[in-house]
Amino acid sequence: MICLDHGRIMEPYILHAREKEKNRKKKTKIKSLLLNGH
Repeated sequence: MICLDHGRIMEPYILHAREKEKNRKKKTKIKSLLLNGH
């Protein structure tokens, strides 16, 4: 039960971390595009 609860608690953090990573990659992509454009 503890493991399941722990997994449930950790899930949002994992999802949040994934979203953050996605956003970071997007930002770096946009930055590189801007740098290449100039």
